[in-house]
Amino acid sequence: MVNVSIDDIAGSLPLGERAAPTKVLLPLSGAPFRVETYLRQELEWREVLPASLLFPPNKPALTFGDRPMWHEFIVLELLKQVGWDGVWTKNFGGAAFWTAPGIEVDLPKDAKDVFQALKTTVGNGGFWDVFAWTDETFLFVESKQRGKDKLQQNQLRFLETGLRSDHPIRFAIAEYIRR
Repeated sequence: MVNVSIDDIAGSLPLGERAAPTKVLLPLSGAPFRVETYLRQELEWREVLPASLLFPPNKPALTFGDRPMWHEFIVLELLKQVGWDGVWTKNFGGAAFWTAPGIEVDLPKDAKDVFQALKTTVGNGGFWDVFAWTDETFLFVESKQRGKDKLQQNQLRFLETGLRSDHPIRFAIAEYIRR
């Protein structure tokens, strides 16, 4: 049975304004679940992009401070500003963990153990965009452009598997609107 909600840490997530939770049906149990959801307005980057942001296709560059950034890395930066550590789970051209475009890192042991336990159960795919941790809590955040993107079935399986885990894992959706 699903055993956690993000409500206990929601106030500490600086991912934007809290929006109505995203209602989903968990695919293994058929149980309804509400994923805490946040919304940010993001300004599209309109200047020349550095080479590191020219791939993958269909990933818009947004303005974060005075530099271009993909939304997943904006989420990661916002979490780091309040004490979380984390990575982007890159899924194209082979799986890897990045702290910035093209900067691959290894996960610390505890985070690697949690990720491997989920991967063993779920298989390859469905991983959420940002994997973050602080103290003994682990957080997966999925980045979505509001109105253009939604959780896929493999992501819902990953969510339900994480919720059933013995590890303290939380989930959130960080949506953005491009202006």
